[in-house]
Amino acid sequence: MHHNYQTMAKKALEDLYARFWTEDDGGHILPTHCGVVVEKPLMIWEVTMLLIAMETYYDATGDEETKRRILGTWKYLKTVFPYEKLTACFGEEPNLALDDTGWDIMAYLMFYRLTGDPELAEMIQRTLLGAYEHYSDGPLENGLWYCDWKQYNDHWKSSYIVSLLISAWEFCKMTEGTPLYSQELYDKTMILYRWTETYFRRDRTYTVPQGLADGGDLVVDTVDYLYWVDYNQDREGRPERNGPSGGTTPNRIGELGSVCGIFIAMGMAALNVKLYQTVKDPRYLQKALETSSAVAAINNVNGAYMNDRDIHTNATMLRYFVHEILATDYATDSQRDMLFRTADNIYASGVNCHGIYYPWWGKICTPDNVDHPQLDYFRNCLMINATSVTMICGAALLESLGYQPTYGKPECPARPANQEGA
Repeated sequence: MHHNYQTMAKKALEDLYARFWTEDDGGHILPTHCGVVVEKPLMIWEVTMLLIAMETYYDATGDEETKRRILGTWKYLKTVFPYEKLTACFGEEPNLALDDTGWDIMAYLMFYRLTGDPELAEMIQRTLLGAYEHYSDGPLENGLWYCDWKQYNDHWKSSYIVSLLISAWEFCKMTEGTPLYSQELYDKTMILYRWTETYFRRDRTYTVPQGLADGGDLVVDTVDYLYWVDYNQDREGRPERNGPSGGTTPNRIGELGSVCGIFIAMGMAALNVKLYQTVKDPRYLQKALETSSAVAAINNVNGAYMNDRDIHTNATMLRYFVHEILATDYATDSQRDMLFRTADNIYASGVNCHGIYYPWWGKICTPDNVDHPQLDYFRNCLMINATSVTMICGAALLESLGYQPTYGKPECPARPANQEGA
């Protein structure tokens, strides 16, 4: 007998509200920084992680109280950050680096979906185009830097760009045929999509001349259809001076640390389905199915998802992945069951640990089996707790779309990709 995932998600969110919500100033998520509640937020991405869980639950249930909380947080953020800080000032809080900017845009898009406010549409477009310009390495065909050099005395390129790409794609489709549509944004997004597929997708063997720290060539020969996280370009102090970071250790994929990232794979798979649905080129669908199958095969711990790379953000693309992959006949029962098992484990852990949602998804955590040098940080970090709760909310969304766990039942095969014209 299985839990009702919508009930589980409601309880998990209530646990987070008890720790990270205030009704002051009309009600909003409490600002945190580095896992500590602070008086005023320096960044937006940290609250965005809980907002994503909330929207996923709202998508599943239509719960008006959840919508009130989401929009209350937006109202609060506007009192803290002036317009210029929200939409520009790249390299500074809150748009400190490429990923921070992407999560901020995901929040703006969420608010726009709920309100249709044209001011938000202008904000989304301005922030996306501004980020493309600020983080570019010359022509957009060269991609975007992850950060300014001054931030780390270093910079590199990153598939964290997925948050910008999928947001820009969705925004362009939402505004198509209206005065809010931007052909410039669409064209630039597609250039960056192609760059991401070329440099980060693990789908071919190739050689990076002088890619190694000692000047030797780097042979990249991993074909599993996941995505590298980082790409180095003349980067000192790394085994891979040029080429994918981790190119010399491609199979280093494990809990809480990996050369790949599950949210990147989920986001790019969902984006490829969206592209297929629009232009009907079967190559996009083939890519999506290869990557979603790789997630199930590789990011798998005891039949649940592996929290592999960024425990603060690893569920950010789940809502898209549910809609475009899991809640379709592109997925198998076992692929859907991975999400349900993940939610089961996380929920049981939260019950056992009194409302704390740890980053281990392949086991049920109890006070006796949780051990890590950063355990206090894990307990108190909004983003880590929210990321795990998003997995429960994603299971609730999948349930609302007509699916239930099928543990032990015969496998229903996935729809094969149409190879015609590829």
